[in-house]
Amino acid sequence: MKKVFYILGVLSVCLLASCKKDPVEMTATVDMAGDWYVIVDAAKGGQVVYEDVYDYGNIHMFTSNTSANIATEMLLTDNRDDPFWKFKVKVTADPATLTFSSQNADNLYGDGCVINVTGGKIVKGGAQTPSGMPADSIEFYITFSDDTDGPKYGWDSFYIHGYRYTGFAGDE
Repeated sequence: MKKVFYILGVLSVCLLASCKKDPVEMTATVDMAGDWYVIVDAAKGGQVVYEDVYDYGNIHMFTSNTSANIATEMLLTDNRDDPFWKFKVKVTADPATLTFSSQNADNLYGDGCVINVTGGKIVKGGAQTPSGMPADSIEFYITFSDDTDGPKYGWDSFYIHGYRYTGFAGDE
């Protein structure tokens, strides 16, 4: 009987040792990727002319690596469930300086819209959340070729700025 328990014990140890999890490698844009709560202001010549232009308050946006997983590319995506503009655009990224931009990039949702992103940057610890905690900040200017409100109301871009999603209820 002791031999049976001994054999079962050795088999159990071998089985558990073989269930080791493989580590997940970091993506090339890991320092820039994340979920963000942002405000959308209207700007003209780099100056804000209308704060929270559509009265949305904080909206959810995403930055992530591309499927190529190279450090010089990143996806910038509006919230898929409740979009401000319904866009997904590939931007040129520089993880060393935490900056990003794009010129004449297609909206990856395939609606024919051309998107420009300028002045994109992420600052580690550059924001304070509503609960008072420090978080990373994000900011960029974005234009859409199908924006009909801008020319009508006097702005030439949107200034999007905010903080990294923390998961705390007080920051949503």
